[in-house]
Amino acid sequence: MLRRIRRFLSADPQSSKGNESVLGDLFEDIGSGLPSHSFVVALLAFFVIFISHSLSLSLEFLVSLSRVSVDALSNPRQQWRFPTNRTLSEEDPTVTAIAGPETRPISPPLASPAGLRRAAAVRGGAAAEQPRRRQRRGGAPDQGLSLPRRQVLGLPVRVSGSEVGSCEGAFEGEEVKQWTKRIEAVSDDVKEIKARLGKGNGLKSALELISMSEGLVAERGLMEKRIGEFKAAMYCILDHLGDLGPDDECADRDDQVRIFEFRRDFDWNRIHYLIKRECKRLEANLPIYGYRRPILRHICSQQCYESGEEVLGMYPMPGIGETGSGKSTQLAQFLADSGVAAEGSIVCTQPRKIAASSLAKWVGEECSGCYEDSSVVCYPSYSSSQKFNRKVIFMTDNCLLQHYMNDNTLSGISYIIIDEAHERSLNTDLLMSLIKSLLLKRLDMRLIIMSATADAMKLSNYFYGCETIHVVGRNFPVDVKYVNETAIGSGPSSVKFPSYVLDVVKVATDIHKTEEEGAILAFLTSQAEVEWASENFKSPNAVALPLHGKLSWEEQVHVFEYYPGKRKVIFSTNLAETSLTIPGVKISQSSAQQRAGRAGRTEPGKCYRLYSEQEFQSMPTHQQPEIRRVNLGVAVLRILALGINNVLRFDFVDAPCPEAIDRAIKNLIQLGAVTTRNNVLELTDCGYHLVRMGIEPRLGKIILDGTNYGLQREAVVLAALMANANSIFCRVGSEDEKFRSDCLKLHFCHPDGDLFTLLSVYKEWEDLPNEKRINGVGITASMQNLLGDPDASTEHDKNLKRVLLSSLAENVAMYSGSDRIGYQVALTGQLVQLHPSCSLLSYGERPNWRLQVAVKTGLGNHILRRFCGKANSSMLHLTSHLKTVCKDERINIEVDFVKNEVLFFASSVNMETVSFAINEVLEYEKKLLSNECIEKCLYHGGSGSNPSVALLGAGAAIKHLELEKRYLTVEVLHSNAHALDEKEVIKLFEKCASGICGFQKTASTGQDSQNSERWGKITFLSPDLAEIAVTELNGVEFSGSTLHVSPLLANSGGDSFFPFPCIKARVCWPRRRSKGCAIVKCASKVDAKLIIGDLFGVVIGGRPVDCEISNRYEDCIVISGLDRDLCEPELLDAVRTATNRRIVDLFFMRGAAVVDPTSAACGESLLREIAPFLPSRYGVGNCCRVQVFLPEPKDYFTKAQITFDGRLHLEAAKALDDIQGKVLTGCQPWQKIQCQQTFHSLVSCPAPVYFVIKKQLDILIDNFNRRRGVSCNLERNSNGSYRVKVCANATKTVAELRKPLEQLMKGKTMSHASLTPSVLQLLYSRDGIHLCKSLGRETGTHIMFDRHNTSIRIFGPYNFISVAERKLLRALLTLSENNGLEIRLRGRNLPRNLMKSVVEKFGPDLYGLKEMLPGAELMLNIRRHALILKGNKDLKQKMEEIIYEFANSLSLSEPGEQLETEAACPICLCEVEDCYQLEACLHKFCRSCLVEQCESAIKSHDGFPICCTFTGCRKPILLTDLKSLLISEKLEELFKASLGAFVASNGGTYRFCPSPDCPAVYKVAEPGLIAAPPFICSACSVETCTICHLEYHPYVTCGRYKEFKDDPDLSLRDWCKGKEHVKCCPLCGYTIEKVDGCNHISCKCGKHICWVCLECYDSSDDCYAHLRLMHQAIM
Repeated sequence: MLRRIRRFLSADPQSSKGNESVLGDLFEDIGSGLPSHSFVVALLAFFVIFISHSLSLSLEFLVSLSRVSVDALSNPRQQWRFPTNRTLSEEDPTVTAIAGPETRPISPPLASPAGLRRAAAVRGGAAAEQPRRRQRRGGAPDQGLSLPRRQVLGLPVRVSGSEVGSCEGAFEGEEVKQWTKRIEAVSDDVKEIKARLGKGNGLKSALELISMSEGLVAERGLMEKRIGEFKAAMYCILDHLGDLGPDDECADRDDQVRIFEFRRDFDWNRIHYLIKRECKRLEANLPIYGYRRPILRHICSQQCYESGEEVLGMYPMPGIGETGSGKSTQLAQFLADSGVAAEGSIVCTQPRKIAASSLAKWVGEECSGCYEDSSVVCYPSYSSSQKFNRKVIFMTDNCLLQHYMNDNTLSGISYIIIDEAHERSLNTDLLMSLIKSLLLKRLDMRLIIMSATADAMKLSNYFYGCETIHVVGRNFPVDVKYVNETAIGSGPSSVKFPSYVLDVVKVATDIHKTEEEGAILAFLTSQAEVEWASENFKSPNAVALPLHGKLSWEEQVHVFEYYPGKRKVIFSTNLAETSLTIPGVKISQSSAQQRAGRAGRTEPGKCYRLYSEQEFQSMPTHQQPEIRRVNLGVAVLRILALGINNVLRFDFVDAPCPEAIDRAIKNLIQLGAVTTRNNVLELTDCGYHLVRMGIEPRLGKIILDGTNYGLQREAVVLAALMANANSIFCRVGSEDEKFRSDCLKLHFCHPDGDLFTLLSVYKEWEDLPNEKRINGVGITASMQNLLGDPDASTEHDKNLKRVLLSSLAENVAMYSGSDRIGYQVALTGQLVQLHPSCSLLSYGERPNWRLQVAVKTGLGNHILRRFCGKANSSMLHLTSHLKTVCKDERINIEVDFVKNEVLFFASSVNMETVSFAINEVLEYEKKLLSNECIEKCLYHGGSGSNPSVALLGAGAAIKHLELEKRYLTVEVLHSNAHALDEKEVIKLFEKCASGICGFQKTASTGQDSQNSERWGKITFLSPDLAEIAVTELNGVEFSGSTLHVSPLLANSGGDSFFPFPCIKARVCWPRRRSKGCAIVKCASKVDAKLIIGDLFGVVIGGRPVDCEISNRYEDCIVISGLDRDLCEPELLDAVRTATNRRIVDLFFMRGAAVVDPTSAACGESLLREIAPFLPSRYGVGNCCRVQVFLPEPKDYFTKAQITFDGRLHLEAAKALDDIQGKVLTGCQPWQKIQCQQTFHSLVSCPAPVYFVIKKQLDILIDNFNRRRGVSCNLERNSNGSYRVKVCANATKTVAELRKPLEQLMKGKTMSHASLTPSVLQLLYSRDGIHLCKSLGRETGTHIMFDRHNTSIRIFGPYNFISVAERKLLRALLTLSENNGLEIRLRGRNLPRNLMKSVVEKFGPDLYGLKEMLPGAELMLNIRRHALILKGNKDLKQKMEEIIYEFANSLSLSEPGEQLETEAACPICLCEVEDCYQLEACLHKFCRSCLVEQCESAIKSHDGFPICCTFTGCRKPILLTDLKSLLISEKLEELFKASLGAFVASNGGTYRFCPSPDCPAVYKVAEPGLIAAPPFICSACSVETCTICHLEYHPYVTCGRYKEFKDDPDLSLRDWCKGKEHVKCCPLCGYTIEKVDGCNHISCKCGKHICWVCLECYDSSDDCYAHLRLMHQAIM
């Protein structure tokens, strides 16, 4: 029969007809009734050979028949029938594998040794065997075909008559043909690509084609390798079945590489499972399967091997195996199958327990039946009872290290595989170092190091230059995407974690919404971040799962489970980074290559990296070994225990720094584990004990010392609890669950610290009945003498403290006295903080401190805020300065806003220096605050551009009245303005001119270069001080650049007076006269030549001009012979009239600058020119502002900006047209005004506002840009804000466009009667801030609280704003009603353990208190030691009484201090409501009472300055308080009332303008003056005498003018005296002066008078008749 098999194999595989007769003969032989064993042997031999010859007829036959062989052995009496009535033909190519009893019967098989021998003898002699072996080596095994997966999916257990149909398809070979065609297609693709490369391509295209070709060739090669390995395995089984001799092993005769090792007897079950596993391996398509024989060949030839997709390792063998190659699961099986380990074990180490356990489970299931039972085990933790008597053992590297310490030869182990070596943990590095020396002693041992990303060259060089093999990973593509911060677009987050945590959740959410099916694996850095992300990932069709090392095994395996209809979203630490394949994981990682590999383990995936590709490229290539980052105590102990006294010479893979080793040695010497003798380190008895214990040295020391004091049980418990402290108190879940966890912990807190707290937990757990205990193993002895009463110290407590101090000396620290500084470590002097969960924080007292503490009290909140600065920058700067000066890092400053005090800590040596510096800063801030004033204009309007101003200061008093229009404010400019420290700038000005009463920094817009240099403005108490500042500080060097200080008049740069959006226009006039020559820049050289022709003979300004090409620039023309008084617009009009060519630019060549009038004079002159075009009813000053900029010496033009009220756009256009070309008063004729023809306006908004209005804003801008003559652009400033610049050729257009922009970008100011100041104050709190943010997200708006004006503005789409307004109002009122009242549980006279006692008495959830106060909502703030009560004040009073009584009832506490009651308001003498605390004196008033006090002063024009009414205080109410108490309109009224009081109280020095209701004030002339300059009112233009306060009367004394004022005709009568040509009308008395002519005079009353006799007549004729008759006058 075997001869027929060989004849069949030698036949042509493609000739089906030639094989039909051979197959028929074979079936006849099989059916002739061979003995059972012979039948099985022959049958398996046939099909094993057959599978090597033709894959299309092999797999199902092989598996089925192997199962039949097992059944035949177990049922020797069974009759078997084989089909002989079928022939193989092209029409019916199927074969019935095994039929049922209905076919021809055969003899029952006989199981006997003779039968087996006959079966073996059938093979023939050795001569007959050689041709077959040569054919196998040269034939099919070396020519693999790609195997279709579906062909190996099913593995039938028994094939019966009903299964004949399912087996018939195995012989069709269609899928094999498809795979053959696929391979051919790949080959064709390769040929096609090579043909395309020969036709000539670009470099980029050629590189792409070469890459494609290489990928296809690699894919084809890998398929052939896997098929070759599969066939080699089948031939190995064939060898076993065909030759039972001891010398005929399953090995390649050339390489001596065995794939399987078999015993002499047949094990049919194992053969069946081996074949089954080989089919699965072929189906699984793992890359390492194709490298099995090369790997085994290398391992047999070397002692160490490094493997890489991982690192496989004659002296060690490293291997780099890419992620997904199958190294972790397959390599140990390859070694076990081949038997290379002989009787020894194969140990595979993993860095983590979960990886070791999951791999052991996976491998155990995969190789089930291939080895004996329990041949694959896992040792996740060390135990001395563990034996190396199993084939494959998975364990952690720490576990193997412990075994090495007990047996430094590692007997029983033949092969060691160190997996995930790239993590370079401390145990891994130490283990590799120890095994390296062991390999020289045990030549039979092999070491294999595996990793996906390790530095293979470094490991290879370390292990004697051993060979490295690289195995490619699974070829599932992973699409790597880099997601930067701007793409994520997350705004500021209110969570307590870094912003990237929120970004990870957001990206995972986006992926879940947009990507196809597949699990999501997201990496984070800590357990807390993982739990928060799992809780906050919300989706109905997804399940969020945490994965970190603190979870139990039962909780960790949830990630492997299947959730029907839901996507798994796994948030993990680096636990899931290596040796862990989670089915379905497809997308979302945030680390580098190893993590990206998780996405492609089972199918194609995607990797999202939340950083840029540049950041990825800048990362280190490999992770820094842990041995260079951690304490080396355990490692040093183990090295010394091995007899290596010089640790620095130990052969580390990567030696740690000598300093780290020295620290570890010092710590061990301190523990008494190591001593030095003759400069040689030696282990003490304690050290040897610690080595044998195998735990952290300090924990072992606790156990040893505890034993010496008879506290061995307590010491063991404490050491165990310390090693697992993170799992004792579980603080996970929602915020409510964490809060409950904190409250529950309070019960166990011990005043002696966390270690005693752990013992109290254990004691209470041990006292529980067994049925109520959870997850613990108790110790049988008792702890009755320990921890009886936390407040009573016993001898056991003292002994245990001695044990802890000796064992944890490096952790001993002294309290500094400041919570901010914390504790100072005794050995190193390092300053550290207590962990927030420390039990010491639950008590209301601190240990005695080493530093002195001083307190500065009586400080207002505003002073404290200024002292701290923005984000505490000023306080931190001062602290840093003091630390540097005093050379003491312990110095610290703290501010308590609740108690209005500053605490500072320093040693006794430095306390005086620190106190002086802090007092100096505080006094300076007090001075600034008390001197603070605001500059108020007496009026807005009039013909003048600079109205009179007054300084309104503390007590609402007028500190200075400036009537001479001198400046009080200066503007400060600096090239690096916004980097200057404001306090340094103020100190500089104070040093020069002491008397600063206020300053205001300029907000940076980031775009305007002029604004970018503006630091701000500073106001002085007098003009003289301001002039000194300008004179002495302008041009000085400050902070690396020149400081520019210039005067700033009251109305300069202000648009806030306008009730309507403003329109700005820029004008200029030359300050250098023209030289009669101009430069014209043309579009090109050709245009320049053509324009010269066009200008030939042209007369400009009455003069012929000469034109020529510029010598320097060929596209420029020089025009000479021009009138020197000509201006640029006139010349441009003339040139454009003469030519139609494009003119790019035109300018005059000018000479030296002339002296211009002052900026104020130019501004007034401009305003006078504009005034006639503006409506008088508004007042010029109320609708127009003029600002003239001081020119720099190099400037050619003086520039000014005119700002109009937007309602007057038509009037503005007319005014600008009129002043174009005019000359200002005091200027020369050639200094003609030039107006800008394009008008612009800016509207800005912060970045958060822009994001909610972006859609509507884009629509608006798009509509604007469609209008003719309009340009509208959106710009982003450097500070993140946005602004829209509108440009148009008409002021009306600008005003129209600005209105909708302002409505959208400026938002809506929320106003409602319920929004009292006390309600608005809630927005300062954390709850208020959170409310605004959450409502904004919910309604799609942005809610901004303006702290300066105490108002709320809402931004967003118009329909969203109203919704947000309603919800915010309702939420604010609810928050105000539920605002919690705080009751402190920590104070000077309160018991230190009051908070703990309250929790113990009333329960963790305070149920006892809630029952006593129905309706009250209580919450315990553990950090602040406070009870938060939500309810009315009556409930608070009751709560205070309960807490007070309970505090007094504590037996070991001193009487508690009753909480202070609210004081009465000094004004209304009632309980203070809506409390307001004054800044200067800290006295508390009802807010409404203070407002009424101010309103009373407004009505009476008396009571200034307004002072504190507290008995004996009388300190003026500071300006900052007035601005907080009063709205802007009321503050303006208060200023006017104060001004009236000031004028009235100055003894006639000042007077108001005599015009009714005119607010202008003038200074009265000095007494005794006969004449004085008049007062010309800028508000109403009335001229007033400053002596007599009547209308101005030049050339007439005040006394005489008063007489004339009393008798208006007195002066006329005096004038008439002695004058003959002056007479009075006899009828009306009107004075008539006759100069010449006849004696007929006409009076204004209509009468005609005879000048001679003064007769009156009705007509001139009558008068003339009288003259002729009576006086003989000749007419």
